[in-house]
Amino acid sequence: MAARRNRRIRKTLNAAKTHWLYNQTEVMTLYGVCRNTVLNWTKAGLRQIEAEECLFRGCDLNEFQRVRREKAKRRGEPHEIFCIRCKTLHSLLVEPFKVVTSRFGCHVELICPDTGQSIRKFVSDAYIDSVLSLDPSRPRAESQNYTASPACTGFGQNGSFLPDDIIPEDEHTIYCYQRALIHTEGRHEKTVDASLRAIRLFQSYLAGTRLSETTIAQVTAFKTAFEEGAFRREQQNASGTDADRQMLSSSTIVHCFGNLEAFFNWLRDRPGYRKIPADIPSHFRPSRHHRKVAGAPTEKHVPSHEDLLTLIRAMPDARWRDRRDRALVAFLYLSGMRDGAVIGLRLKHVDVERREILQDPREIRTKNSKTMRSSWFPVGEEFAGIVTGWIGELRQAGAQDEDPLFPQTRPTFGQRDPREPWVTATPLRKIVKAAIQRSGQQPFRPHAIRATLARLGYRIALTMEEQKAWSQNLGHDHLATTAIYYGKLDTDTQARLMSTMWNRGPATTEHELIDLIRVASPEKLQAIRVLLRG
Repeated sequence: MAARRNRRIRKTLNAAKTHWLYNQTEVMTLYGVCRNTVLNWTKAGLRQIEAEECLFRGCDLNEFQRVRREKAKRRGEPHEIFCIRCKTLHSLLVEPFKVVTSRFGCHVELICPDTGQSIRKFVSDAYIDSVLSLDPSRPRAESQNYTASPACTGFGQNGSFLPDDIIPEDEHTIYCYQRALIHTEGRHEKTVDASLRAIRLFQSYLAGTRLSETTIAQVTAFKTAFEEGAFRREQQNASGTDADRQMLSSSTIVHCFGNLEAFFNWLRDRPGYRKIPADIPSHFRPSRHHRKVAGAPTEKHVPSHEDLLTLIRAMPDARWRDRRDRALVAFLYLSGMRDGAVIGLRLKHVDVERREILQDPREIRTKNSKTMRSSWFPVGEEFAGIVTGWIGELRQAGAQDEDPLFPQTRPTFGQRDPREPWVTATPLRKIVKAAIQRSGQQPFRPHAIRATLARLGYRIALTMEEQKAWSQNLGHDHLATTAIYYGKLDTDTQARLMSTMWNRGPATTEHELIDLIRVASPEKLQAIRVLLRG
């Protein structure tokens, strides 16, 4: 299994991350090769950085592997045929051949002079005429050569800016920062990649200047150029001419400047960089306008409880796949879990009798690796019945505790090892999108269902204790998290409630009694009930 995995990684052209740095041992682990192979790659032209230890840039590794694969390909001219036995290209302009017509079509056939075996290639009549019109003495196309510095593609999600001038001391320092983010701070790979992308962008702007010689004027000029979109990839319109540069979003600006500020705060304590002015990191802070815009919540459609009921009832349940999809959508509402965590659930994680769910971060991708035991939300027996029926169907088919709650395909349980759940949440999102299109509702994301539950809690969770339980069941440590990020009312509901309060006027005795009854204990409620009934 390990050898198969190494072969698969070795065939991957983009195994290395573009902005990362790798030492020799990490390159060996990344591609599953030995030390001599890496040394042979350097002799073949792979660029290495001679610092305190030998380092390789991810962009150089990817480019070297791409060109290396291109050179290994046997790209023949139109008049050549490749022999799989002798691994040689044979020209129809040199070797004698014949044209054979059969019920499968027309093909040319020649005898390999090395092996004596017949070589065939299916062609058309126009191909024969074009081959005969070629000049046998014309030169072959040249193969592509390896270039160590790939072109800059711009700043963005898929863009990259890499400096052409390599300073070994700075590269080793960036490598130390990369390791500090991973091993000391425990950052995720995507977070590390975003930090390194911002550092590479600033390096490209310095144009060969050492990081230790950074000045406030350079930082200010870089911020101005970045905010004006100077590093944005230029798009092309339909006519093929360069269009105006697209401005970067405030969120991108804030995150980029924040990563650079954190890097220079770390850099000032490194030997050789202590001469950097103390206020350099603070000059990377974005403007207040960008911080406000980046933190402003975006308007999103949140389905109501009735919308989800309509959605479930519009989904078919004739086939096995239909019942799985229907149970999946119902479970999203019943559990309130994130889609990335739902795909990793197994049958052992769901207790139908107690209506509880165990979210174990060792097996499920929970946010911030939280361990939670949540309960089903009181959204109605119709949703609970769909999920319970689906689990019962899996159990009757022979599913065990280790089998996924939502299998990718219809499995045959008990005849092989437990099936693996989905790797990403993309199939789940496609299922929800198809269900929304079928019901004709306004599109929404699966994560919006959590906001539906937060708003439903305003009507069901009446006491402070119930509201806290509702918030914890969503996985929030603080009640304010639920109210701020999920419980925001839409404008129609806000206007309706304000109109109701306008017509109602100031609070009266009846309203005061209603508020007291809502927070009264069961004993007091029973006493009030007896008193009112006389």
